Amino acid sequence: MQNRERFVFFANQCLLLLFFLFTLNGCAAGLRVPTGDLQKSTEVLKIFRTATILPDHTYYIQGVESNPDAIIGVKNSFQLRSQLWKRIDWNEKKLEKAAFWMQSEEIGFCTANAGYLLLPDGEQVGIWYSRRERTVIKQPEANVVEIYQFYYIPSSACQRQQWEDER
Repeated sequence: MQNRERFVFFANQCLLLLFFLFTLNGCAAGLRVPTGDLQKSTEVLKIFRTATILPDHTYYIQGVESNPDAIIGVKNSFQLRSQLWKRIDWNEKKLEKAAFWMQSEEIGFCTANAGYLLLPDGEQVGIWYSRRERTVIKQPEANVVEIYQFYYIPSSACQRQQWEDER
């Protein structure tokens, strides 16, 4: 009989712990700040590969100008709030050179992609071009956007290539 009582006590403790964990997880989910995303687009890829400058966008880079890790173009109706991104006054020749060097480093399945920068509500705020395909995009107030450092998809071909290069 004692074994049955111990089992019931243990089962009740486990159920109580699971209830507590689910409740805690639900509370934490309510505290999360919604973030935007990157959406791939072959149309935007063509814009970068043909070195087309969009006149209603301001361009920024992550990395060095001659061979950036990422290029973004933010619509002029938005202000980028960031110390990470460096503003660049592109012309077609400079953009073509930067895109060329980004493409020249493509190895195997690690290729540059492009697309739209989306706010948490899905509104398009700009465009991007990079081999790194993840970031966090926030809108702390109207017409202000924060775009964090781009990074590789975990376990992607690009991330594996970076690990090999760092060896």
